[in-house]
Amino acid sequence: MKTKKMLVAALIASVSFFSCSQEGNINEDLMVNGVDIAALSSIDTAIVAEEYMPVGVMPDWAKEKMGEEEYRLWEIVGNHYQVDYSFLNSAYYQNNKNYFLSRLTNVAVSIMNGENEYYGRNFTIKTPLVYGTKSVELLSRPEINNPGHNLNYTLFTADGASLILAVVYVHIEESNEYILRSHEFYCTPAEASCSGASDCRITPTGEIHINYSGHMFYNGKTYKVDVNTGFLL
Repeated sequence: MKTKKMLVAALIASVSFFSCSQEGNINEDLMVNGVDIAALSSIDTAIVAEEYMPVGVMPDWAKEKMGEEEYRLWEIVGNHYQVDYSFLNSAYYQNNKNYFLSRLTNVAVSIMNGENEYYGRNFTIKTPLVYGTKSVELLSRPEINNPGHNLNYTLFTADGASLILAVVYVHIEESNEYILRSHEFYCTPAEASCSGASDCRITPTGEIHINYSGHMFYNGKTYKVDVNTGFLL
């Protein structure tokens, strides 16, 4: 128990380290919640095959791409979630690594304190879309003055059509808590449509967990959609 408390304390201390060491050369006009989205490579916007590792398994190629502290954090998360490590090859993650490691520290602390209820779920880091986004009307929360962040993520794609998740969330700095204001699943292009059962939830540490089971319709074809994923906002 003493060892666990010491490790949790060390993780909390690392939040300050990563926050202070975040590089300041970010294009302010293209920032999303403090993350640079100005220079996304083609691998970021392309939909690649997801490969979630079993709980407790990290591929060797992923270990080789991580620094010591980075590995320590992902090891804790990987012992709780089934992680898809393909984000390590994205410019989005690499250009904003300190930001994500700061966020990941909070996730690791919540896991070690037994406060995370999503054991065994899929987890990764996704690149938000920076084009073709759709606004979602904010839900009324008079006690929260923050207008919220609007992000869009591609969840599924087939033959030129995509299922998109649009979310609006707020970050309460005083309590460092993330709150989901609203969300919507929609399809692009306009000729595409989707139908199914869905669930979208957010943790106080800013992890969003999604289930979508249904179909997408486009050009006279029907595509089975079964999405089960989670990622850091």
